[in-house]
Amino acid sequence: MLALVGALSTMEDVCTVEFQENAKVYNNVAQYLVQSGIKNSRPWFDSGLNGRGQTVALSDTGIDVDNCYFRGSKRKIVSINGLLCMKTSNLKP
Repeated sequence: MLALVGALSTMEDVCTVEFQENAKVYNNVAQYLVQSGIKNSRPWFDSGLNGRGQTVALSDTGIDVDNCYFRGSKRKIVSINGLLCMKTSNLKP
């Protein structure tokens, strides 16, 4: 494994090499921490607010086009309606 990491880290197209532990999900705890901070208290759920039929949007401050992860990418960064996006096969500028 160390030989592989060493070989990868010398490649020009590789920005970083790191180990990642398996993620542990604690959704059962996150529910009450976000809603009330009190164990097993879920006032939003109790009021019927559960996310069904909702639309959620996520925004970011933008793409750092100088980031090393975009260097040499076969995908192009394009402007779509004034927003910078990674061009994929289903997006049209």
